Amino acid sequence: MKNSVLFFFLSFTLLSFSQTTHFVNAGMMYFTPSDLVIEQGDIVIWINDGGTHDVNGNINSITNEPFNNPETFDSPTMSTIGGEIYTHIFSIPGIYNYDCSVYGHASAGMVGSITVNETNSTGCVDDDVAATELASMWNPNIVGCADAVEYFISVGYPCSTDLSILGMTGTIADICECSCDEFSSDLTTVVDIIVDSEIHNTLEAAVIAAELDDDLSGDGPFTVFAPTDDAFSALPEGTLELLLEDPMGDLANILLHHVYAGTALSTDLSDGMTVTTLLGTELSISISEDGVMVDNAMVTIVDIIADNGVVHVIDAVLLPTTGCEDDNSTIEQYFGSFFITECGSLINYLEANYGYSQEEACAWNGAPMLDLNGLLISDICACSCNLENITINEHNIIRQPLFMIDLSGKVISNPDINQPVFMIYNDGFVQKIFLTN
Repeated sequence: MKNSVLFFFLSFTLLSFSQTTHFVNAGMMYFTPSDLVIEQGDIVIWINDGGTHDVNGNINSITNEPFNNPETFDSPTMSTIGGEIYTHIFSIPGIYNYDCSVYGHASAGMVGSITVNETNSTGCVDDDVAATELASMWNPNIVGCADAVEYFISVGYPCSTDLSILGMTGTIADICECSCDEFSSDLTTVVDIIVDSEIHNTLEAAVIAAELDDDLSGDGPFTVFAPTDDAFSALPEGTLELLLEDPMGDLANILLHHVYAGTALSTDLSDGMTVTTLLGTELSISISEDGVMVDNAMVTIVDIIADNGVVHVIDAVLLPTTGCEDDNSTIEQYFGSFFITECGSLINYLEANYGYSQEEACAWNGAPMLDLNGLLISDICACSCNLENITINEHNIIRQPLFMIDLSGKVISNPDINQPVFMIYNDGFVQKIFLTN
């Protein structure tokens, strides 16, 4: 009972706040307009232009049969010019016929009808007439909003399509509010796929916190490279919590770095191609016999199709490197004699051989070994120092080597001197280095 009363109250409130008042003029043998289309909850006021008239929606004055309207209405006669003959709120949808019951007026043509369109509980309205007219430009068999929306979407025109190109205003959704809402609720979006996934709980929480769920539920199309819960767990301890403190900042940027504005199925990807993300950054695609890599992440599940795009599952979080650049050529110029040709190798070398912390390595000016002309390593290695180093140091994680592998991927304990090997660290970092005496 409580729910019924609440529903009635909400429905009445919605109708009250969406009411439109319409006026019908009554004069010498006419109602103008004689045919009126309104929405559920609208008000109609009949104004007397002259003479004696009433508004009769009960018994047809010509046939003496009931009008059988959804509800009956009847007014007393009145003769005041400019006065209100009758006012009625039409809360029940349907077609209403009425006349003036003053003798001879109805038979002389003083009759009218009112069509009341149904407004649902969300307050939306479908203009079936306008939708039929719009669709008839391409398909004359389409009738009403429900058919029109399904047709337009099937031929590539979503509800958000701007109609200004046709000399009209607004969008398809402005004409067919209810049908567009209903159709949207039946769609599966890339966000729905993430929410329904048992291995993307962290990604779901991050997308919602960054307020990207509505954006990614739009028309799209979107291609999402979706890191698993394990991928987020592999980040340095405390990283996600720090990002969630400002979800609209770095977290949102990282998430946008995982989304391409278009549909990129696995069959559309090719080795060496780059994909531009919603952040404006680029992802590198590499394909080998081992599978598909997106930057440093392996694609583990491909082509989970949504109505507004596609989701590919990846095993690592992709970190954008916008705004920074490692000058590895300068590193090679200064440190090539030590077989060090890139920033990561240098930082690892300083840590392993001199006991430097990452912060100390980035703040090193080369002394006493070299003169870097007033530069610090952080000036040369902006990305390595800013992207990796800050996150690790803020959470007091000390990077330590775990084991080495050779170029074939075999774990080695006694590497050859002056041969390249890969050092695997406790935070997941992998770096190619050269060991010297």
